[in-house]
Parts: sequence; C-alpha cells; structure tokens
Amino acid sequence: MPEGKLVAQPVGTSGTEPGGKPALRPVRWWPPRRPPRSRAPYSRTPLPPVRRLAPAARGPEDVRVDATGLVLTGVQDGPVLGLDPADGRVRMVADTGGRPLGLCPLPDAAAGVRYGARPAAGGPGLGTDRDGAARRGPGRGDPLLDLLHRTGGGLRRTLWRLPSALLPGPRPTAWVIALDAPGRVVHDLQRPGTGFRTVTGVCEHDGRLFLGSPVESAVGVVPLAPSR
Repeated sequence: MPEGKLVAQPVGTSGTEPGGKPALRPVRWWPPRRPPRSRAPYSRTPLPPVRRLAPAARGPEDVRVDATGLVLTGVQDGPVLGLDPADGRVRMVADTGGRPLGLCPLPDAAAGVRYGARPAAGGPGLGTDRDGAARRGPGRGDPLLDLLHRTGGGLRRTLWRLPSALLPGPRPTAWVIALDAPGRVVHDLQRPGTGFRTVTGVCEHDGRLFLGSPVESAVGVVPLAPSR
C-alpha cells in the first residue's frame, strides 16, 4: 500500500456541552427486555485467550487485512498502522491528522478512512446519538442504563455533564458474533474481558480473528477452530 494514500471522510459534530461533550436532545426510550444470553459471561464455545499484537497501538478501534496480509488499524493520535501478524513489526502507513474510526482497503491499494473527533461516550461500549438515546456497543447490558433510558431528559443531561470516568458502563467482556445475510447468528464467541475487552472491530484472515478496541493498547488475535 503506498504510504499516505487515503480516501478520508470526516465526521462532524454540531454543538457541545460543558467539557467538550456533544450536545444532547434527550428522548425517552423503552428498551426491550434483555435476553438470557446477554447475562452470560461465556459463550457455549468460549472465545480463545486473546494474544496482543503491537502493544503500543493506542485505541485500535477498527482492523482490516489488506491484499498482502498486513493488518491495518487506526489509532488515537491519527496514524494508520500496518502490523505484520507473523513477527509483530509495525510501520506507519499514513497519518490522518484526525481520529481514524473505520478502515476499508480499496481495490487500487489505497485505504478508505472514516475519521473525526471522537466524543466522550457514556462508558466503554456505549455511543450516544444527539437525541440522547444511548446505543449499546459490545459488552453486557447494565440495568442502570436501561432505567436511565426511561427517565426524563433533565436528569440525563445532568449526568451527561459528569466526567466520563464517573458514568456507568458495561461489564468488561470480549464478544464476537457473526451473522449471515438474513441476520441469524452463526458464530458466537465470548469470554470475560480480563485480557482484552470492548471489541468494536473484527476481521477474519488466514485462520485467525483480529480484534480492534477503542479502550485497548494493542490489536487482539485469536485462532479460529477448524471448520468441521
């Protein structure tokens, strides 16, 4: 991949709260009842232990593998890194000057990058739309968050102004689910997030899963069981 060849799409925000968080217009939302599976710390076939690749990669939110087998990831301070999965060597592919959020290798050997200022969320594994309705990312549900969805907007706006470290979040977990085209779960792999947590990006290549996470300092790697 030629160094620095990028197609970039910025992500803008309008309006902020004190402390630089995005402004909210809270609405009341009644979440559906959580299924029993969401309460379990392990899947029936547990996710294998996660090996850490490139332990200096801060916040590798998304991961992709290019045509040469190089693992691509964007990190917090702007670079897009290329990681060699065989020996762990890291090289700079490009610097976006922003916050890379999503990557997509393109046919002409460039990389499409979605980037922007990453707003503070309501805790790891949570994103918040500007209407104030939190959307769960990876992680086990929190009954307190379900209760907050049903409260009026004033309370939520007050809580939103607190430092992010004081806000509730899901229990640490590493959870990967694969869906087929109609949306049926075909693979379900989970383990407690003691060694790697809050998986937001996953890419399968050469018998392995490469995992990204905005709260980790490395890319995760797990072997896949052979297909029967």
